[in-house]
Amino acid sequence: MTQELDTFSIRDTPLLASGSSMKLVTRAPGLWMHLKVYADGGENGLHMHPDEDHMFFVLQGEATFIDRDGRQRVVGANEGVTVPRGAAYAFRASGDQNLVLLRVGSSTDLALAADSADYPGIPKATLTRQHLDGMDFSASSGENKTGAAPGVHSGKIFAATP
Repeated sequence: MTQELDTFSIRDTPLLASGSSMKLVTRAPGLWMHLKVYADGGENGLHMHPDEDHMFFVLQGEATFIDRDGRQRVVGANEGVTVPRGAAYAFRASGDQNLVLLRVGSSTDLALAADSADYPGIPKATLTRQHLDGMDFSASSGENKTGAAPGVHSGKIFAATP
């Protein structure tokens, strides 16, 4: 990774008829951003990331986040949620249009911020996910992605205004 400025864009991201998608948008040492699109579903298994702080920022649609105590927080366009490492959460798309959100992650442990060997471009900290009992589980498990399969493009795009 070079120490140069990196420009990026999320314009023309495909919206979905069903399922979800995730795209790595940009990276820096210890920091990364994904664009996530959900026609339905979400990260439905209550979980935490022990080595990663992250935040979600909604660009379109609506998401309902649930915390460890079952409290719900509904966030819409131009709103977000910060999730400190170790905080338990789940979320689902809850609006009547595609949920389009930015997920920014950060880890001070550069070994965890490095790419996973199994998932190039995806930091290890993003993949470290635990149940409330501390047991690891897969981000792609049916428990976590209930109702959200790989996305089927709808022919429409998300066109962020310049």
